[in-house]
Amino acid sequence: MSTEMTRFVRRAVAAVVIVGLAIILAYSFELILYIFAGILLALMLRTAGTWLTKHTGLSMGWAMTIVLATFLIVVFCTVWMFGLQIARQADELFAAISEAYSHFQQKLQQYRLARQFVSTAPSFNLGETATAAATGLLWSVGAVVLILFLGIYLSTGPQQYLESFLSL
Repeated sequence: MSTEMTRFVRRAVAAVVIVGLAIILAYSFELILYIFAGILLALMLRTAGTWLTKHTGLSMGWAMTIVLATFLIVVFCTVWMFGLQIARQADELFAAISEAYSHFQQKLQQYRLARQFVSTAPSFNLGETATAAATGLLWSVGAVVLILFLGIYLSTGPQQYLESFLSL
């Protein structure tokens, strides 16, 4: 190949790589934010462990064990208390909306003009809406689990990860 062709191929490959990296960055922006949140959580946990070590004289390992155990207990209790209430209220809301919609359709059936409208209107399916809400909830739970995992994992031995990152 000629030098011009080689230069053109290199430029084309560089352009494709740059565009590909930009696309990957655009699609992974949410993941990058989750990783950043995990790093901030690790920083908070490690700071609490350092404070506990300084004020009690415990070793860093024991201080981190106490901080992590306390943090996990607080998270578990919060999810337990509010999760049950949220689930119960979501069930009640679903039942109320279903009942209201069926009552609305029954009222519309009383009027001749409205019957034509109801017969030509597309059906309203709460199951699809509930499925979409459940999918969104699962994605949110996955994001929280990722953030918690990163926060706990990185807070236990940050020096190792800091050295690895700086060696890049």
